[in-house]
Amino acid sequence: MLKGKKVILRNLEPDDLSEVYELSNDMTEIGPYWPMMLRAKPKFIESYNKNDGNWTENYGQLLILNKENKKVGVIHYFKSIPYTVGYEIGYMLYKDEDRGKGYMSEALALFRDFLFLSKNITRLQLCYFPENIPSIKVGEKNGFRKEGKLRQAVYHRGKYYDLLICSLLRKEWEKIYNK
Repeated sequence: MLKGKKVILRNLEPDDLSEVYELSNDMTEIGPYWPMMLRAKPKFIESYNKNDGNWTENYGQLLILNKENKKVGVIHYFKSIPYTVGYEIGYMLYKDEDRGKGYMSEALALFRDFLFLSKNITRLQLCYFPENIPSIKVGEKNGFRKEGKLRQAVYHRGKYYDLLICSLLRKEWEKIYNK
């Protein structure tokens, strides 16, 4: 469990699965940038059970709770390109009412620090739609810097979109962490 001033990050527990499934599949609330994927509940639960509670060497997911113990989102890391020496981070707040409160900035800081302290990696990366200004700001607050653009890399809601790639190197993180 990782604790901040505004949020707590913890592993998903079996008792969380039904609610997290419903929250992550609510297309009216997930916002315009999260991938539109409707997963079947049995597959969602099977994945959780098969992958040690959504925590393996190349994938990990933590639930984001606010201080009132409300489930507000998830954050995860994954190996996006097998031959690279780092991970990509993805995150989502479930409801519009929880955006703009600093939850994700703090969650990313806690998660970023955890990954650099626990994994032998040289970099972390984030990918954004260029239009997703709030998420870009979350990354910038946490030291991630723009590297480039993947042109028309994602098909989403009927259109092709570019993706911005931002990264944070271990040596850059060390300066942030040791302040």
